[in-house]
Amino acid sequence: KYAYVWKASTVPSSGKSPMKTGSNAGGSTVFTAVIDLPVYDNSTGALVHIATIKKGQIYPIIRKFGENWYEVLIAGRIGYVHKSGVQISFKPTDRYFRVTVDQLAVYDNSTGKLVQVGTLEKGQEFPRIRDYGNWHEIKYGKGVAYVWKGSTEPSSGSSIRNANSAPPTGVTFTTIADAPVYDNSSGTLVQFATIKKGVSYPVVKELGNWYGVDVSGRIGYVHKSSVKLPFKSTDRYFEVLEDRLPVYDNSTGKLIAVAYLDKGQVFPRLRDFGNWHEIKYGKGVAYVWKASTRPPFSIQLKNENKGLQPTDKNFLAISDTPVYEDPNNTKTRFAIIKQGESYPIIREENNSVVIDIGGRIGYVWKEAIQIGPVIRYTSYNLTLDDMLKIQMQKKPQTDLYRNSPSYVLAEFIKVDKPGTFPTTGTVIATALNVREGTSTSHWIVGTLKAGDIVQVVNQVGDWYEIKFGPWKNAKPEDVKAYLDPSRFSRDSKEYFQFLVLSESAGVPLNELNDKILAGKGILAGKGQAFIEAGQKYHINEIYLISHALLETGNGTSQLANGVLVSEVDGKPVEPKVVYNMYGLNAYDSCPVRCGSEYAYKKGWFTPEAAIIGGAEEIANRYIHNPTYKQDTLYKMRWNPANPGVHQYATDIGWAVKQVRNISALYDLLERYTLIFDVPIYK
Repeated sequence: KYAYVWKASTVPSSGKSPMKTGSNAGGSTVFTAVIDLPVYDNSTGALVHIATIKKGQIYPIIRKFGENWYEVLIAGRIGYVHKSGVQISFKPTDRYFRVTVDQLAVYDNSTGKLVQVGTLEKGQEFPRIRDYGNWHEIKYGKGVAYVWKGSTEPSSGSSIRNANSAPPTGVTFTTIADAPVYDNSSGTLVQFATIKKGVSYPVVKELGNWYGVDVSGRIGYVHKSSVKLPFKSTDRYFEVLEDRLPVYDNSTGKLIAVAYLDKGQVFPRLRDFGNWHEIKYGKGVAYVWKASTRPPFSIQLKNENKGLQPTDKNFLAISDTPVYEDPNNTKTRFAIIKQGESYPIIREENNSVVIDIGGRIGYVWKEAIQIGPVIRYTSYNLTLDDMLKIQMQKKPQTDLYRNSPSYVLAEFIKVDKPGTFPTTGTVIATALNVREGTSTSHWIVGTLKAGDIVQVVNQVGDWYEIKFGPWKNAKPEDVKAYLDPSRFSRDSKEYFQFLVLSESAGVPLNELNDKILAGKGILAGKGQAFIEAGQKYHINEIYLISHALLETGNGTSQLANGVLVSEVDGKPVEPKVVYNMYGLNAYDSCPVRCGSEYAYKKGWFTPEAAIIGGAEEIANRYIHNPTYKQDTLYKMRWNPANPGVHQYATDIGWAVKQVRNISALYDLLERYTLIFDVPIYK
């Protein structure tokens, strides 16, 4: 455009003095003079003040000159104005800007307040979404942000080589420090922005140790060490970041590593659980440490389980057992099940079994596992008949014939009312055999001594039929029937007498409390104490519970519910309530007094102390006894390593009676490990 000067204040000239002239008044970029703005000519090599643009005037720019000057055309001459005296004006249609200050702040306004979330580097060009008064609105993170227009200038965007066209992955990181953002389009890393510490930002891509992000329409890279990848509660998958990431079972109330997940593998999760992922494990759940994982950038699971359910058949991992996506390709391993773990099977195939671990279908080679229970065999240096002879010398007892009649010779009984039945009588012989029939050739079921009082119910010839029992001498054939391991089918309940009691069953706490101990008097809800006892003293917790249920009448006995003791061994003590859950030292002649005084000596002043402390007694006396090592019910009863001594009971059916309850308890459960040790005689 044109302007005017007062002619009277000028003189004619030749126009030959040094100057730059031009006719291009400039492009669409203009500035506003913020001061009375000097215009300089530098054609002589020195700055010569040739004009002044008044403060507030809007003036077009020909071009930027160096870092600090703008070239303008004034009265046909080229001149230069200093940046500090101008404010560059943007038109609403301008698409790009260049940063003119160091560390230009980027502000988020989503809360209604300006919060700094990053910075842009001086000299860098960026696209803007729109003009916003004194601000540029730019793309930032999942939304928009704002930069101060006065610290920028219009630009063409010609230097931008890293414009982003990739969509976000759905993964978001949070910066743990101010995170520099680099452009690598030139082959070298050039910082063009910074994301402030604590800012959540979406990831566009992953490249080695870097995450790609979109900052104001430009793709840049942030080093992984500057960020963490938090999970949202709605995230359904995670990726493992470290080798052999432990999987923990928490069903016992304690974290126990049961498996490992391989680095780089992606798994579905059931839910977010604080610092953990809850995942599917067997028929239950397990937990993975969240900090060792991240949200995955891509989810391409070919083996995610879409509904296959495990059967009631389990396997035992006899070593750390790999789980493969393809059983014929060892490179497809994605998990490991720890040695000793019992795991449910979906189905069997030729050389492998199919399972679900972490919500993914996998294959386990059969050679690495034991399907069904683990059965061990122990050989003993005596025949079954040798064993029987030794046992018969110990007068084994049975209640098999509790309802069968018993007889004694009438001449050795003095009855109170002869000829009248029933009546009572007194034994007058020093020792009197009681037989199963009315002859001296019949089996002797017991012995009476002089002075014993008996009830006589009938007379058969020279014999009186008397009430006797329920315990009677066991016959050799009866003893052999219980003594011979080969008589018990592997599928029978009686087979549980060979269950190894020196190893935990690994039963989840909720199953113990909900399925076994519910409604069992004082024992209800005490599953954790049995688990702790089993783990501490290496005893099968199902056996401990079975033992306690039998001894306490399902948690209702006086000893189980607490006895106040103020005297021990005839001496006064501080009165305290004690508990005895296994009937230890509760002799037939003094069950409550003897059992409670023993509990006082042991310090069993809570039900839990009695459960755990009593387990130690059982362990020391039998299961882990250094001499006898009787770690099965069969060994407790018959002691095949040292027959005839240190045997728990005289009842030939004791072990079988115990296992009926144990078997019934196992039938209530879903997840456990069975290990049997079966004797073999010569």
